[in-house]
Amino acid sequence: MPVYLHTANLIVHKRAVEDRYSGGLEQFRKDFDLSADSYNQEDNLLFCICRMNLDEFDIQALVSNGLHYGYLSGSSEDFTLYGRLSGFTWQVAWLEDNTVFAWHKDDRPELIKRAKYIGEEMTMDMVVKLQEEGVNPFDVIR
Repeated sequence: MPVYLHTANLIVHKRAVEDRYSGGLEQFRKDFDLSADSYNQEDNLLFCICRMNLDEFDIQALVSNGLHYGYLSGSSEDFTLYGRLSGFTWQVAWLEDNTVFAWHKDDRPELIKRAKYIGEEMTMDMVVKLQEEGVNPFDVIR
């Protein structure tokens, strides 16, 4: 299920959290406020934690809780950072995007198709019309 890309995003592979994060999925959800009223998002394969700036993410806290980060390479296969203006800080093999949404490469094809349509073909007039009808096309695509 593709997640909407905000100004600054920490995108984490859920399998890595499940396998290595201290306390697992439930603790990660508590640590990063995945309540309905936050901008943070979760789908079946990803967590997306949102901030205003990339430097607000505490990589050391992720590492302390069990996720991998290579300080020499400046990258991880467990997570990545994405800035609206700068793109990915480093690429991960399991993630694709169109600068509006990001999705796990193994996500359902119809959901990826919808993310591509919204991000690449939908005009602002179409977006405004949907929002006037009470539909937010930038919600997590389910």
